[in-house]
Amino acid sequence: MKKLLLISVGFISTLIFANPPDSLKQFHLHPVRVVAESPQASIGRVESLRLPENTIPISEALKASPGLSITTGTRDESNLRIRGFRKNEVLVMIDGRPLKKGDWGNVDISKILIDDIAEIRIVKGPASSLYGAGTMGGVVNLISKRQDHIISLESNLHRNLVNSQRLSSSLSFGDFRYKASLTRDERRPYHLSEDFTPTPFENGVLRNHSYQEAWHADLGSEWLWDDLHEMAFDAGFSYIPYKEIPSSIYSRETSIYEDWYRARASVSMDAFTSLNSNLRSQLYFDSSGDTFERFRDPNHQVSDLRSRLYSINIGLAPTFEYRGAGTLSLGTKTEFRRVNRKDDGPYPEWTPNHAVVGSVFSQYQKELTERLSYTTGLGLSFFGHSQSDEAKFLLEPSGAFYWTTDGGSVSSLSYGINSAIPTMRQLFSSQKGNPDLKASRAQKLELGHSRHLIKNLFLDTSVYYNNVRNLIDLVQEKYANIYHVQSYGGEISLSAQLLKQWETSVQYAHLSYFGNYALSDSPPHSAQLANTVQLPYGLRLKTQSDWISKRDSLDDIATFHSLPAYFTHDLALSVTFKNLETELSLSNILDQDYQSEYGFPAPGRDFGLKIKYYLR
Repeated sequence: MKKLLLISVGFISTLIFANPPDSLKQFHLHPVRVVAESPQASIGRVESLRLPENTIPISEALKASPGLSITTGTRDESNLRIRGFRKNEVLVMIDGRPLKKGDWGNVDISKILIDDIAEIRIVKGPASSLYGAGTMGGVVNLISKRQDHIISLESNLHRNLVNSQRLSSSLSFGDFRYKASLTRDERRPYHLSEDFTPTPFENGVLRNHSYQEAWHADLGSEWLWDDLHEMAFDAGFSYIPYKEIPSSIYSRETSIYEDWYRARASVSMDAFTSLNSNLRSQLYFDSSGDTFERFRDPNHQVSDLRSRLYSINIGLAPTFEYRGAGTLSLGTKTEFRRVNRKDDGPYPEWTPNHAVVGSVFSQYQKELTERLSYTTGLGLSFFGHSQSDEAKFLLEPSGAFYWTTDGGSVSSLSYGINSAIPTMRQLFSSQKGNPDLKASRAQKLELGHSRHLIKNLFLDTSVYYNNVRNLIDLVQEKYANIYHVQSYGGEISLSAQLLKQWETSVQYAHLSYFGNYALSDSPPHSAQLANTVQLPYGLRLKTQSDWISKRDSLDDIATFHSLPAYFTHDLALSVTFKNLETELSLSNILDQDYQSEYGFPAPGRDFGLKIKYYLR
């Protein structure tokens, strides 16, 4: 552990005291977006999602990206999978700042509303060393909005999804800017499809045991000094006093959360050390706590487990960038993670454990000709923890070539080795944990091409291959590095402006794999058709149809089940009157009964109304 801290401190000192020469070339980047924004700097291809206007969870918006699957887990959390990679193998960030994964290694993106997010950037293939450790499955970077309004009032009402009320303000005063918001949301037992067949433990009509109420407060500010350097501060707090967790419809057990909270704060800066070099850095802190209780019956009469868990993450991520003939980036990212647990089972006394996870990296980007450019990077990731005296080091090389034609088409070939660090639960669980676990490793290869076929028709396609070793799973009720799986597939998307008032897109994704591990809950085939039509009187109509193929899903006793294919169809009609936005939406129009994971049915037909007023 001491070695890890010495490596991080030494590298940070090198960055701070570096003093490269001046040049006439000047760049200006926003401080909180410290991760490279161009595809070349990110090694793998970067996909950017346009977002709907209504306040839906990020988990719903991500369904618009081929190769991604979003399901609901056993603790009512969203499970994000990218090209078959599991939730704990994916890095999720807001403005380049990693979000805390908690004990289970999962970021519950269903708790993030889309109203504060302007764009979602997704890396599915090889991930740049600039992102640090833990990117084996890919990267999702949420880019926040920047808009001025004195105050906004918003209400979202749904038959099934979360109902929310929100108050926010965001203004600029010269070189200073702030934003603040307060949100209350509530989900009552939601309607299941009329075709749902009740089970001995699920009545049907309304989903059993699914109430929750939550509060979210956010505050942020940005400012300039010397008309050049930038600083930013961001903080947030979420609180759920009581939450019922829907159990599998084939299970008698029920669970609840009490006093669930998540707190975060970060400070970011972008300081120019010369006209062609700058130091960007983030210092961030996350804290969480909750009481989890599991019962053997639906009436909460027989308690099986009551557990209190606290965790914190503290991270520092400085990056130095120098722009000469090419762009050179040097940096490090280090996180201290700690969990403390007590329950009436295997943890009768408070039991703390901690880990240090991080990486040091360098990356260089250069244009060889007007059409050909390349990026190469090298990262050294590391992790160590309180139950081991030795640190583990992982070399993560990467590289990519990009070819651009006169017509604007872009072809790319990228390769990288990325890792997934064991989660705190996998390392420290009293009954299942294994402190000797190694990181999972993936060799990732991606070939991409995008071009305009004709004036208003755009094609984007990619093929990929992943070779993954040392996957972690349970063997005789203990976590171990046991699996090797190879996956391959492709994604294609066509978008067109058919008429001045009509935009349409169609996309398809394919995933295959072989090896001694099954990619659970990841469909081999999926497709989507989306349309946006501008109607008279300022009305805008959006439609979306999704098809998910037959797929395997794992239950809580490690048995696989085959889930049938399904279609969903959604539409929304919106209009803006000066400072007033309204939207009517209808989801799962045909009221189809389907399960996102085995035992967890999705909501049936849903009606929604959004009303938002701005005072500018």
